[in-house]
Amino acid sequence: MKSHLSLHFGKIGALLFALSLIGAANIGLGKPKNFQEVSWIDILGEGSTLGLMLMFLSFVLISRPRGRVTNLLVYGLIGFCAANFQDMLDEIIRLPTALLFDDIIESMLAPLAVMTLGYGFFQWNQEQVSINKNLQCRERFYREHSALDYVTDLYTALYMKQQIDRELVLYQSDLQPLSILVIDIENFGDFNRRYGLEDGDRLLAQTAKIITLNLRASDLACRYAGDRFVVLFPATHLIDAQVYSAEIVNALKNFAFKPSNAVRSEFVDCNMSLIDHRFGNDAESLLRSANNRLELEKRKSHESKAA
Repeated sequence: MKSHLSLHFGKIGALLFALSLIGAANIGLGKPKNFQEVSWIDILGEGSTLGLMLMFLSFVLISRPRGRVTNLLVYGLIGFCAANFQDMLDEIIRLPTALLFDDIIESMLAPLAVMTLGYGFFQWNQEQVSINKNLQCRERFYREHSALDYVTDLYTALYMKQQIDRELVLYQSDLQPLSILVIDIENFGDFNRRYGLEDGDRLLAQTAKIITLNLRASDLACRYAGDRFVVLFPATHLIDAQVYSAEIVNALKNFAFKPSNAVRSEFVDCNMSLIDHRFGNDAESLLRSANNRLELEKRKSHESKAA
């Protein structure tokens, strides 16, 4: 609070100068009214209004940093306080009739101050709307990032399951198909033993980037577990998903990963399985079917290599 107030010494000086100038002008140019002429009720009302404006001005000076919105609020309040102070002095000091000083202060400064203050409130409201939007975006950012895998920046398996269940609801209501691709990296455990966990994480992160680069805007990828990835193709028949899956796997086969302490690059071999909505009634059963088919494909691949 003190730090904000210390930024506004110039504005406090402007307020004191304006009130001092008005007071000095009234004392120098006018004459005090008789006690019977003074309307103490008006003084009480106008003095209370002035006190409230000064209190509100102090709150603005204490709580707000320097800036355009603060300037509008402060100078609008200073002008309003000056006009109100002059209005209060009219109750105890009589100025010459030909003198337009009090009319200028009350009739011109007051409306100008009110317009400035009103525009300041409008800008303050816009500022708060912008701040609220940023807070909502930040909240959404953290909420969504809690569903991200920290190594690959892909979504987690839990988030993927939620999206698969959502797509299954669309299939049941609109007969909208979906397909699921499961990929894992061949011999990833051996890779970690040879090059270390740091390079293993780098391989996972770069694999995730390649998968993401080959997705459509509507597709979704996640790190399912370890070296295993899942891709959801919403509103996609199996025959079309086969084309998209082949493109992803082909891109991975041509990916040359460079370990930190190795002379030669390592090429990624991947296993994959692809199913559609007919293989299960919920996310758990679909993913179980996809993983079972992946294990079957891996056994077939190992058997063919051994032969």
